[in-house]
Amino acid sequence: MPFELHDFQALVRSLREHPDWREELRALLLTQELLTLPALVRQLAEGQERLTAHMDQLTARMDQLTARMDQLTARMDQLTATVAQLAEGQERLTAHMDQLTARMDQLTATVAQLAEGQERLTAHVDQLTEGQQRLEVQMGEVRGWALEQRYRTHAAAYFGRLLRQVQPVDVGRLAEALRERLEERELAEVLLADLILTGRLPTPTGPPEIWVVLEVSATVDRGDVERAQRRAALLRQARYPAVAVAGGREVTAGARQVAGAVGVALLLDGRIDGWQAAFDHMLAEGEGGPR
Repeated sequence: MPFELHDFQALVRSLREHPDWREELRALLLTQELLTLPALVRQLAEGQERLTAHMDQLTARMDQLTARMDQLTARMDQLTATVAQLAEGQERLTAHMDQLTARMDQLTATVAQLAEGQERLTAHVDQLTEGQQRLEVQMGEVRGWALEQRYRTHAAAYFGRLLRQVQPVDVGRLAEALRERLEERELAEVLLADLILTGRLPTPTGPPEIWVVLEVSATVDRGDVERAQRRAALLRQARYPAVAVAGGREVTAGARQVAGAVGVALLLDGRIDGWQAAFDHMLAEGEGGPR
């Protein structure tokens, strides 16, 4: 029996009224693949939604990364500029250090030259100082020698109010006379005296002949006084009544103090101080004359 249109329409109404029939009919009409297709489509749609959401997340993340990259790029540009500035500054600093090093080398060389010049100048000053000292010593010796010659020449004028017939002693003749009275060392000490004079007292109240042992220096110091005292004592040891005198233009305080203590008269600028004390000191050690 043929299947009419109204039969199809009745079938459609029945399927609408009975959904479970539709399932059975669908199972009869469709393959298993087609039946599972809606579920697959739903799964795909759900996957697409998840993928879309994930893509949105990735897009947002990419935007964040892009922004971060832009920041990093800007920061890198800043760092690059800073590094360039530092490199430029380093170059300037290096150039400045090179200039300073060159200047330091010049200063070092200059200082070395100055030090060398200072050494030469110091050596020259030392030489000048030594020369000046030698000159002062020589000038002192010259002044002493001049004074000695003056005292020798004008002995009568200096000692005239104290002694009569004042005259210098011939050292050679004195040496012969003393050779048997003193040891060689003592004799040599006496003969080193700057000047030895003899004279007679104005009145016959003492030794008939007085010997004057005179040590001469521009500035009389303790050494001059002590030498005069020591050499006069050696003459007195040889039985010569000797008075010790130290002469010069001026005297140190120490020399004046020692002279008063050991009985040495001072002949200063033509004036004799302490003659009587020196004469008394000679008498106290014992009068006598050459034998």
